[in-house]
Amino acid sequence: MPGKTTNINLSGQIYLVINGWLETKLKISRMSFDGALLERGFWIYAIRILEESGKKYLYIGRTGDNSSKNAGSPFQRIVSHLNLSPSARANSLTRLIRQNDITPSKCIFQLAAVGPLFPEQADFESHKPFRNRMTAVEKEVADYFLSKGYLLLGKHDDNDAKDPKLAREVIAALEWEMKRQDSQPQRAPDRQETAPASR
Repeated sequence: MPGKTTNINLSGQIYLVINGWLETKLKISRMSFDGALLERGFWIYAIRILEESGKKYLYIGRTGDNSSKNAGSPFQRIVSHLNLSPSARANSLTRLIRQNDITPSKCIFQLAAVGPLFPEQADFESHKPFRNRMTAVEKEVADYFLSKGYLLLGKHDDNDAKDPKLAREVIAALEWEMKRQDSQPQRAPDRQETAPASR
């Protein structure tokens, strides 16, 4: 059955649109994000990786450094995670993706973050209790999604600074957001959507 075809005038040129896809030789990539993701502090985040084949992976992480007082933003963290430079050191997610024979530039990434749960601290001694608490919550969140059958990337350390109530709240928030994401149509990684033709 033939697709729905229309023409659209962009900058004085006529382009063909088939089933909502702009037929052009130029590649259009896009990103939109919530500005709150720029805020520093202690966050728990989930990154979903949608492979070309349709296979989905999940990475659970946190902000709050192990060896310094820094607690950066989720945006800063995902930029480091997906640094494709051969000399990059903080791109653990990129390394995990490649270990699974996945090409990062051909994936769709979805980030959901909960926080900041605690503010960034002024010194390392004040930082450590929050870091330890977040490490325990991160582990509980990861274990939950693993138990639900998600393909989880990476390993998560455990400690005694558990906060089951906070972990449950974070899990509920992330699970709700993932269900919301699942209800949205996903574009194919190798094709580009056009702007609405009604303009």
